[in-house]
Amino acid sequence: MLGQTKPYVRFVSVVYFFCAIVALVISVVHFVIAMLEPPSRSAGIASAVALAYIVVALLHFVPPALLWMYASRIGEFLQRRSPRLLASALEAQKFFWKLIGGVTLFAVFLSLGPIMFLVVGLLLRAFGY
Repeated sequence: MLGQTKPYVRFVSVVYFFCAIVALVISVVHFVIAMLEPPSRSAGIASAVALAYIVVALLHFVPPALLWMYASRIGEFLQRRSPRLLASALEAQKFFWKLIGGVTLFAVFLSLGPIMFLVVGLLLRAFGY
């Protein structure tokens, strides 16, 4: 069954790499455009945001690299049929899903923060504080 999933894992990895490259190129172009604007407060903010996007785009290279590693380890396992190589492939998959789970949890809490801030503000206002 692992052999049947390997091409799909590799495909998703390549698509994810492509998306990360596109995000990085767009971020760099945005940064260059922001730097070419006349000095102003908005140009400084735009360049800082663009720089943050570059960092985020670079972080997007980690998940496809983990998927690529997983697909490679599947290939090694299929060639040698070693239990150690099977464990290595599954470990690479586990690491990928732990990363994705952590990022998802972070995104959920990040999105809940403003919602909770709004709810608490509305409750305080409703009770006259």
